[in-house]
Amino acid sequence: MRVYIMRHGIAVDRDDAEYPEDADRPLTVEGAQRTRRALQGLADMGVGIDRIATSPLRRSVQTSEIASEVFGLTADLAIRPEFAPAAGNATKWLETCRALKVDDVLCIGHSPEVDDWIAHAVGAPQRLTSLKKAGIAVISIDDDPTGRLVALYEPKVLRRIGWTA
Repeated sequence: MRVYIMRHGIAVDRDDAEYPEDADRPLTVEGAQRTRRALQGLADMGVGIDRIATSPLRRSVQTSEIASEVFGLTADLAIRPEFAPAAGNATKWLETCRALKVDDVLCIGHSPEVDDWIAHAVGAPQRLTSLKKAGIAVISIDDDPTGRLVALYEPKVLRRIGWTA
């Protein structure tokens, strides 16, 4: 199984009075556009996604909806409360991924949790990444207790690959 771990796209600022609750903060217009281009870059590299699992926070759900469009998925999103910031742990995240029983899953979450997921999946004792918004890490996970980090994609690189005029 390949797990694509993605940090949500650029959202409105935390101090925006229009969104006093962190969970309600949406992607900005620019954030949605950049996220779409990054995901298109991933698709243009030949990646196929079988399922998307996401944090329930609005900005992550919006990121997953964009991913669904880019990858042509029509099935319901797997909205996972344990993917919300500080709601779960990396062990539970990995169990959730394995339980989906698909070849390629895109997991969308928040910082620093996404970096915890990466470290846990590869058996690292501490965080070894710091994903940017709309950045993606690819982990190959088989039946072994730990996975293998296959790739790290900066969002800027993915956007260049996915650029459509």
